[in-house]
Amino acid sequence: PLPSGSLAPDVRAILGARRLSAEKLARRLQGDIDNIVLMALRKEPQRRYRTVNEFAGDIEKHLSSHPVLARPDTWHYRSSRFVRRHVAAVSMAATLCLLLVMFAVTTSVQNRRIAEQRDTALEISAFLEDIFQEPDPGNARGASITAREILEKGASRIARQLDDRPAIQATLMSTIGRVYYNLGEYDHSAELLKESLRIRRDVLDDQEGGVAVTKNELAATLMEKADYDGALRLLDEAISENRDRKGERSADLASNYFHVAEVYQATGDIENAERYARDSIAMFSSLRESHAMEVAEGKNLLARILQRRNALDEAEALLREAIELVKKTSGDDHPLIAYYLQNYAVLLQAKGDLDGAEATYYEAIAITRKILGDDHSLLGGSLVMLGRLLHSRKEYEEAEIAFRDALRVHRNAHGDTHPFVGYDMVSLGMLLHDMGKLEESEKQIRGALDIYEKSLGKDHQYIASALTALCAVLNDEGRAEDAGPLIERAMEIRRKDYDAKHPLFAATQSVAGRNLALRGDFPAAEPLLRDSLGVLQEQDGADDQRVRRARLWLREMYVSSGQAQKAERYRDPPLAAARPE
Repeated sequence: PLPSGSLAPDVRAILGARRLSAEKLARRLQGDIDNIVLMALRKEPQRRYRTVNEFAGDIEKHLSSHPVLARPDTWHYRSSRFVRRHVAAVSMAATLCLLLVMFAVTTSVQNRRIAEQRDTALEISAFLEDIFQEPDPGNARGASITAREILEKGASRIARQLDDRPAIQATLMSTIGRVYYNLGEYDHSAELLKESLRIRRDVLDDQEGGVAVTKNELAATLMEKADYDGALRLLDEAISENRDRKGERSADLASNYFHVAEVYQATGDIENAERYARDSIAMFSSLRESHAMEVAEGKNLLARILQRRNALDEAEALLREAIELVKKTSGDDHPLIAYYLQNYAVLLQAKGDLDGAEATYYEAIAITRKILGDDHSLLGGSLVMLGRLLHSRKEYEEAEIAFRDALRVHRNAHGDTHPFVGYDMVSLGMLLHDMGKLEESEKQIRGALDIYEKSLGKDHQYIASALTALCAVLNDEGRAEDAGPLIERAMEIRRKDYDAKHPLFAATQSVAGRNLALRGDFPAAEPLLRDSLGVLQEQDGADDQRVRRARLWLREMYVSSGQAQKAERYRDPPLAAARPE
């Protein structure tokens, strides 16, 4: 087109009226109507419409979106007219073509991923098959090879032979790490999971979220090793990553919450433990896929937490639900059944059903030995709780056997400095105290206290329990002055989590009252001994060994302070009939 300065005055007037430039006018004149008008007005007869009908026909063609005579007969022009006539059909066809292209691309990508996953699975299968050929008589040649030896050889080969296949290497390390965890081999588990995490984080691109999953698994292992700070740090990272990747509701996030609750429960933060346990159960229950086993684990954990709060009825209902869920999902011989039965026995014992508790402990122990063998940490837990029940029934020899076996199991599974070992030592120390072996009792309890001080927070309730047991021994050794500051610290710790009606608070208060009485402070000792006796008797009944001891201490205090008449009120009632053998 010509520059607007070279146009005739009438053309410039038209442009001004339309507020157009010459370039814009030229583009508009390229349409059907403008071309029809221009053709009708051409000076050369041979370039105009030959008849009025031809002119009218072009207008009708334009109105019906057919090609007109006034426009050059190009492919682009004919195509545009066709599209205008069939807008809906062409749009649908174009959309279909686009979808087909997208489907083809997506299918290609998925096929490639499936092929990669298939190849990876085949390589993993071949690798594992090669590992498990070791027990084949043709290869072993008479040598006995245990499952743990197979795992050790497999872990060694993974580290040596798969450096060029990091994805497979990380997957197998995580797999064997989980197996070690389930076997109670926490050092081996942590070693493999840490290396798997390093590979996933530093070498792979983590498209599938494997870093967060491995952090969750490693945190569970670190918790069993009493590395609570390390476990909580990994879980915080995993929660953040899972929220970014999957939003506020997913199975991985619910699993993170479960393990956070476990850490808080182990470190004595009962309020946060309960909150995260309930959130985990609610999230697993709300997901479309079934997570029955995870819900069962959450209910079992929440039951243990509620028992610490003395909410025994709700805890019992949760444990029953957890046991039924596992039986329905995985049968009667799943390892979790043994664990939940152990916790249920603890609950029955707390509610005073000692016969039911003892039978349940033995059932849990039998299942554990059958499925997991004689060295699994779960067996140690059942043994120590059985020992405490036998101790309460004055079956001292049987209780000592159970405690020492629990110590053996937990030391082999966790090492010498794990809180489980400390718990066993306190339990054994309290038994030795009642057997009159005060020196050995003090040694066991001080050893446990040292473990607790190093592995748990300074205000953990296990420390209060150990201090209470130690002060009871020192009182009987004639060292009440030495025991005074220790029992005061134990009371301070108890007050942080429990009120005066809680049996653990009452048990410590009873020892504190006796300590004051032995030191001659009878006015301060009397309310402590009297109040704690009331709580313990309401909890455990008049025949309980701990209640009889508290009653004896109150009676001795009255005698020592010259109040013999009051002492007579606190004589022991006759013992209930012994249980039949």
